[in-house]
Amino acid sequence: MSASRISSNEPPQGLESEQAPPENLNFRAIFEGISGNYLVLRTDFVVVAVSDAYLQATNTRREEILGRGIFDVFPDNPDDPHATGTRNLRASLGRVLETRASDSMAVQKYDIPCSEAGGGGFEERYWSPFNKPIVGPDGEIAYIIHRVEDVTEFVRLKQRGIEQTRLTEELQTRADRVEAEVFLRAQEIQRANEQLRMANEQLSRLDELKTRFFSNVSHEFRTPLTLMLCPIEELLTGAPGGLTDRQHELVELARRNARRLLKLVNNLLDFARIEAARMQVSYEALDLSALTAEVANAFCSTAARAGLRFVVDCPPLPEPVYVDREMWEKIVLNLISNAFKFTFEGEIAISLRWGGDHVILEVRDTGTGIPAEELPRIFERFYRIPGARGRSHEGSGIGLALVRELVKFHGGDVQATSVFGQGSTFTVCIPSGSAHLPAEHAGAERELGMTAVTVQAFVEEASQWVSVDAPPAAPPQGLPAGADDRRLPAGSGGHVLLVEDNPDMRGYLRHILATRWTVEAVENGEMALSAAREKVPDLVLTDVMMPGLDGFGLLAALRADPRTRLVPVVLISARSGEASRVHGAEAGADDYLVKPFSVRELLARVGGRIEIAKLRRQVAEDVERLRESEQRFRSLADAAPMMIWMSGPSGGCEYVNKTWLRFTGHTLEAAQGDGWLDAVHAEDRPLFVSAYSAALGAREPFTLECRMVRGDGESRWVVTQGAPRFYATGAFQGFVGSSLDITERKRVEDALADADRRKDEFLAMLAHELRNPMAPICVAVELIRLRSCGGPPDRHIEVIARQTKTLMRLVDDLLDVSRITRRKIELRKERIDIGAAVSRALESTRAQIEARRHQIRLALPASAIHVIADAVRVEQILVNLLTNACKYTDIGGHIGVTVERRGDQVELRVRDDGIGIAKEILPQVFTLFHQAERSFDRAPGGLGIGLTIVRDLVALHGGSIEATSPGLGQGSEFVVRLPVAADDTTSAPRRRRGGPPR
Repeated sequence: MSASRISSNEPPQGLESEQAPPENLNFRAIFEGISGNYLVLRTDFVVVAVSDAYLQATNTRREEILGRGIFDVFPDNPDDPHATGTRNLRASLGRVLETRASDSMAVQKYDIPCSEAGGGGFEERYWSPFNKPIVGPDGEIAYIIHRVEDVTEFVRLKQRGIEQTRLTEELQTRADRVEAEVFLRAQEIQRANEQLRMANEQLSRLDELKTRFFSNVSHEFRTPLTLMLCPIEELLTGAPGGLTDRQHELVELARRNARRLLKLVNNLLDFARIEAARMQVSYEALDLSALTAEVANAFCSTAARAGLRFVVDCPPLPEPVYVDREMWEKIVLNLISNAFKFTFEGEIAISLRWGGDHVILEVRDTGTGIPAEELPRIFERFYRIPGARGRSHEGSGIGLALVRELVKFHGGDVQATSVFGQGSTFTVCIPSGSAHLPAEHAGAERELGMTAVTVQAFVEEASQWVSVDAPPAAPPQGLPAGADDRRLPAGSGGHVLLVEDNPDMRGYLRHILATRWTVEAVENGEMALSAAREKVPDLVLTDVMMPGLDGFGLLAALRADPRTRLVPVVLISARSGEASRVHGAEAGADDYLVKPFSVRELLARVGGRIEIAKLRRQVAEDVERLRESEQRFRSLADAAPMMIWMSGPSGGCEYVNKTWLRFTGHTLEAAQGDGWLDAVHAEDRPLFVSAYSAALGAREPFTLECRMVRGDGESRWVVTQGAPRFYATGAFQGFVGSSLDITERKRVEDALADADRRKDEFLAMLAHELRNPMAPICVAVELIRLRSCGGPPDRHIEVIARQTKTLMRLVDDLLDVSRITRRKIELRKERIDIGAAVSRALESTRAQIEARRHQIRLALPASAIHVIADAVRVEQILVNLLTNACKYTDIGGHIGVTVERRGDQVELRVRDDGIGIAKEILPQVFTLFHQAERSFDRAPGGLGIGLTIVRDLVALHGGSIEATSPGLGQGSEFVVRLPVAADDTTSAPRRRRGGPPR
């Protein structure tokens, strides 16, 4: 162990000579001679140093310990099954490595091996271990010092009855440990407090960002709202007769809801300003009684229409009260509006009283009341009481929270008391005088128009809650073009149940839907459920958020009732997003419509769901008819000439028809279960069982040919087909199938196969026999040409030469067909350039092309594309395609050849503008001996095997070929696709090269 590893601190300047250790100081000797039991361990628990005292205490030698693991040197006593020393020490060392901190262990009992001279065995010792990490220069744990203190004598004293001494020592040890634990816990608390401080700072920043966002977005809303409200006001206050009654109604609807939106925006802006401490406040000495009565009396007509007693008791006060006019108006308006929302009968009372040094405003109602457990939370922002019964489920949950904040600006307080089911009372108390108000805000100028909210907006909203729906009106005017063009034929309409708590939305949707269907509109879920049970509708269109029974509750109730279980339900909600749609689908809704939506979308979705519901009912009726016809099916099956069988879900036979019984000679009882398999030939039975079991497991149809044993013992070939059966619920019923005797067909097939084999052998023999006389003919023609000595070619000789080549090509094609059919063709595959193969094929067909004056359009890639193929056979493929194009293209026509790479394949396209291929002929163009209709200008003819050879050669190369044609007279195209060589990475774009006229 080096000196730098033990001591890392530099000595002070000027003391080097006094404090620097001698260079020859032996630290290992010092460590080994130190008094105390010490071990130095590596992080893998291998012993690297040991003190002499430790060796003496453990009866070991240094050379036996160094370089070995501590648990190998000091294992547990094998004779003691309860020994835990090794396990406890390993856990302590693990904690040191994990926490990088020292670890004190409880007193451990160790069995120390005795020397052979001492008789061997183990000596029981009690040690108090302590493990301390040593950190290296790199900041990682380099070593662990393991120190043990021998406390055997103390333990033995306890065993001898000296209990007090043991208790004293134990209490001291515990005190030390408690002191250390308190220190550690203090550090943890300090760290936790720091984390809490940082989290609070982050929350403050987030809250500031949220406030800034609300302020910005509220201001941004006000601009488009202004541009909506101003034109609407112009339309409503324009010249008489400018709008029809229906148009005036729609514009008024837009104004009411724009004002409502402006009210919500202003509330958000107020909250943003309050949180940002930027609220404009201007306290004035006002006649608070007159102001309160003026605001409250605006609701008188609305209360009368709602059938409520409306009491305003605001006697004159002895002196003016300092308030901010707009804030006070908002306090009164929000409290009265809240009372209207939750009061259905009885009265609403507003009173203002003088209390000497304070003023008390009280708004009392006989409404639905507030549960006691909800009272502490009603002034929280955005909090709404779940399931509360009210005139409307709409609202943002900030009205009462805003009241509390505005009251605080006046140095007052607001309280609520309520008895659930009997009503609520809200009490606002503000100090009189102005001593409690900031002097700078008394009489301060207000920034006009920023958060001012008119009384009319609150009154209009309350009026909507208590309004009575108007009777169905004429179809609305001004629908989008074509929105109502498709009228349903008489009797094909439907009955739509509309559920919407917002009166404006309910009236508008009713008018829209009334253009096509009979509409029944109700305002809550309970009324909708009652109406649906009284008369089952064709569709329910319901809002999600409603007082009382909401949309999801209504949906669940409809699905639970057998009469309405299949009625389609379309949910309407302002909540968008995938989660909301998934929730609706999981609840059983047929569709989910997100606000805002267009008239077209609404009509399309409702109409679509009604039609789907009609189809569902039709399908249910069809299924019932199918069940009724099952018996008729069984009767027909027994009369059928083929064998018919049915199996159950487990695969066992449940039914066979009489034809099966007559064929096999078995009884119906013997065929039940697995007995029907006895009719299958013993040699074919394993194959049948395997195929049937696979189809049974996959629930898929199957077809199988096998032999069955007829009743007279003769083996007959049958084709068995089976198809799975399912219940209407989708549960698997088993299989239904048929077995048809095909013995005669098999005999015909065998005869045809033998004839086909003989034909192939004949073609091969014919090709070979024809090649023998053709060879000397070709040689003779060439010799005659050579004897012409450069003179003009003899026309007759040229005719013989051309016809000889044609005949040789036909013979080669016949030979190729024979080889391919008998699978005796051998491909000599190599890495070839497909572009070069195209060039060679064009050269081979040059004479034909020039003879008919065809123009070639060639497009090859800029870089070579390689394939693994037989060069001769690829050229043969291209030559056959070019010959075919030349043959069926008029003189002077065009032939195009394109080569391009597509992914891991190369495409070779040969197209022409020739006679084309009829649609009904396309599937047969690759059939052997099939030819298009002959004509005089295409005298070369052929055997009809060229394209067959092309198809088979392409298949042998692992490729595919496709023929396309728009029709007769419009040309055709053949596309050959071959796999690109695995090591070919060419992906460059094509370069086009137009060939000269041929």
